[in-house]
Amino acid sequence: MNIFCTIINQDYVLRGLTLFRSMSPFLKMDKFIIFCIDDESYDVLKNYKSSKLKLINTNSFENRVLSKLREKRKINEFCWTLKPICLLYIFKKFINTKWAVYLDSDSMVFKDFKNSLNDDYDILITSHNPSNKEFWALTKKVGEYNAGFIAFKQNSNSKLALNWWQKKCKQKCSAYVTRKTYADQKYLNEFPIKFKKVNNCSFSGINVAPWNITNDYNVLVFRKEKLNELIFYHMQGLKIYNKYIYKIYSENFKVDKETYKLIYLPYMRLLRKTYEDLKKLDVKFCQKKEFNINLKFLIKNYLTKNNNLKIIF
Repeated sequence: MNIFCTIINQDYVLRGLTLFRSMSPFLKMDKFIIFCIDDESYDVLKNYKSSKLKLINTNSFENRVLSKLREKRKINEFCWTLKPICLLYIFKKFINTKWAVYLDSDSMVFKDFKNSLNDDYDILITSHNPSNKEFWALTKKVGEYNAGFIAFKQNSNSKLALNWWQKKCKQKCSAYVTRKTYADQKYLNEFPIKFKKVNNCSFSGINVAPWNITNDYNVLVFRKEKLNELIFYHMQGLKIYNKYIYKIYSENFKVDKETYKLIYLPYMRLLRKTYEDLKKLDVKFCQKKEFNINLKFLIKNYLTKNNNLKIIF
């Protein structure tokens, strides 16, 4: 059995459940865990029924050290800190787990993972592999690998890496970029050096994101013939206003029509359906507005002509 997981707080309930629902048809004998870092997210989802989904409130295993880190760190920094801890928890509590796999909650699964968890390796990480100059420059700051996906096979080598990563994240897990650190992510640069059987090659279709498909004209381009290779897409930069209105990417970039149709539109439709179902579970559920719509915003959106503000009904 493989276990896939993500980590959310109350503002990411919609994304976390949408990720699970996109992946559910492909899980078969595998399971999915949503780690909730607050009671609010746990209480919204606890009545969602699926044999493939398990909810775990991180309060149930937080110790004194983690409680102090929770007090000191911002929400995003605390979630990053928890990543290796949650993966180790999976191996401890679910002893039949073969692979423990983390995905960022702002992702959508399009295809089965079964051929991607390569047993010739113990640890799988994905290079940013940026496709334009702007993202290349950014990668030098934030790390060669993206921590939106990482997979560990249950054995001593993986646990050695996870324990090292856990120690580093407890020491420092800041959104502030330094020469050696950024969040939980820049530590991944050390994995191929320090640990055995690390597959650090670019995976076809895994953790595809805007930085992989942006050309030098700042246009995101993904063609239909590549869709059969796409396993999951990382929706970095997408912001939610409500269940109908979304800003799919920064105004400084353009998402071409085919990319929007193949990737972003299916995701927004699933977000909307999940939002409606969450309302049925809990009438008080409300998604936080992640951007403001005002005259300045509308003028900028019109002038750039990137049309990344989308309305769906």
